[in-house]
Amino acid sequence: MKFRQKTSEDRIQRAFIKLLSEQSFQQLTVQNIITKAGVARGPFYRYYLDKFDLLNRCEDQLTHESDYIFRQYRRPDLARIAAHPTNDAFFKLMEYLYQNRQIVITLINCSASDLWRKIHDLVAVAIGTHATDQIDQNFEITPDLARELLVQNVMTLLKYWLTQPTVITPTGAYQVFIKSRTLSPVDLAQELAANKPVSRLD
Repeated sequence: MKFRQKTSEDRIQRAFIKLLSEQSFQQLTVQNIITKAGVARGPFYRYYLDKFDLLNRCEDQLTHESDYIFRQYRRPDLARIAAHPTNDAFFKLMEYLYQNRQIVITLINCSASDLWRKIHDLVAVAIGTHATDQIDQNFEITPDLARELLVQNVMTLLKYWLTQPTVITPTGAYQVFIKSRTLSPVDLAQELAANKPVSRLD
């Protein structure tokens, strides 16, 4: 989310995110937000219907940029993911989320926010059906289920990475992402049993 400088709308959004990191969405009022932003009530209602509309607009800024990344860069093939991430959509997404980490975390932790589902849906569209083409037809698993398992794996990795106290760079996280593509649940269970982490995101 890229905030422009010194506009009422920007001050409102900054104040909203700051307050949301300190208290629950349910506790927040429009008065709290405009007081923190240092703007009058009129400018708030010029841009937003209410605090729910403000929340949705903040989410949309993040999801629209994420959607642009998936349209602008190479659609990732999780079965044959590139070792060099320069033009890979997932690497670019990681860079963007890293740059906006505090905002993303604040919205993830907000019970009223739908941001993570929206990003989930973008990832699902980006993966499409081609990543499940190699599934052995002898297994009783549908392409829809296979895709959802892949999406959940990606989302779990992204959330775990972003919410660590010390976050590694997108390049480091992308290398873990590549490694995770080659590990089956059996591999992960064996690594856990051996108490030897394959890679670290913290």
